[in-house]
Amino acid sequence: DDAGIVELGDDHADAMRALTALVYPGYFRPRTRILGRYYGVLDRGRLAAMAGERMAVSGCTELSAVCTHPDYLGRGLAHRLVAHVAHAIRQRGLQPYLHVSNRNARAIKVYETSGFVPRREVTRFALSHAPPASQALRREPPQRFCVFFAGVLDHVRRQLRAGRGLVPVERLEV
Repeated sequence: DDAGIVELGDDHADAMRALTALVYPGYFRPRTRILGRYYGVLDRGRLAAMAGERMAVSGCTELSAVCTHPDYLGRGLAHRLVAHVAHAIRQRGLQPYLHVSNRNARAIKVYETSGFVPRREVTRFALSHAPPASQALRREPPQRFCVFFAGVLDHVRRQLRAGRGLVPVERLEV
């Protein structure tokens, strides 16, 4: 259901940064929005939820910045936006994918019920500068993320209907 979903533009930039800063501090930079299309649900002019596209590599486009304002949780907005953005990506013949912290159970449930399946677990390491006095680099604690791809369930269903059996997810071409 696309009712109420609007494409976000320059006039929504401040609201997009405010929402992502509230939900995921530090992940959405001032120019991130120019990397792809972003969509949102507005409630009387207030950005209630958003999702969009970011990186595109080898026939895949990342579904990114899926977030819902805490006042609007539990209304299915993230699920609707994920479906909308994934459909838009597929319409261009590309494979949607995303990553999520393995500690974010609520988001994982949204992605799995939207047809995304885990593809691989990865560890993210980040280096950052310490305060200028020491000029040393400090290593932030590693975070575990799970990378999800859409459409794998559809592939498995097609394989079963065709009588070909299952192909392990690790061997699927995406």
